[in-house]
Amino acid sequence: MYFVAVDPRARRTGSGRALVQESLRLFRSQGADRVFAAVPKDNDPSMRLFESLGFERVARRVLWQWYRWRGLAVQMRMLLAPHEVLLTRTFTDLPLASPQEVPRAS
Repeated sequence: MYFVAVDPRARRTGSGRALVQESLRLFRSQGADRVFAAVPKDNDPSMRLFESLGFERVARRVLWQWYRWRGLAVQMRMLLAPHEVLLTRTFTDLPLASPQEVPRAS
C-alpha cells in the first residue's frame, strides 16, 4: 500500500482505519515484521489514525540503523519528503488481527 485516501464525504466513518487495518493484517500474514508510514506533519487526522494503530514516530536515521544500505533504498522508494514524519509499527509484540476484527468496505 502506497497511499491511503478517503473521499471527504466518507470521512469519519472508519473507512481509513479499515483500509490500514486490513493492510496491516495482510503485511503480517506475509511475514512482515515492521511497517513504515510517511505522513505529512500537518495532517493531524492521519497522524492520530496511525498512532492509534500502534505506529510510533521515528527519526529517518533509523532506516540506516535497521537496514544499512537497504535502508537507503527503502527511504528512496518511500519518497520521504521534508514535510513528512516517518512512523513505524513493529509486529513482534502485537497480536495478529483476525479478519473478523477488520470491517470490510462495501
